[in-house]
Amino acid sequence: MKPVCTFIIVTYNQPQLLQSAVISFGLSTYGPTKGLMELVIVNNGPKENLNFLNGCDPWVRTIQADGNLGWEGGLKLGLECSDSDYV
Repeated sequence: MKPVCTFIIVTYNQPQLLQSAVISFGLSTYGPTKGLMELVIVNNGPKENLNFLNGCDPWVRTIQADGNLGWEGGLKLGLECSDSDYV
């Protein structure tokens, strides 16, 4: 089932803040909203910053940018990779 809503986070070298955001989002995806939302993380920094997400829940997708696209460029990349009705 495809998610109804996608949330996009663009990050660059902020794994400690990102980890808190992923945990918080994860707590809101259980119960009646389970399977309806997904989190797309666009990483503008080094791949190593997202190692803590390996094996994470299927509602979290990571996209590694080829370089620092900036915030707006990261959002555009995340939007291109989303197939839900609402972002």
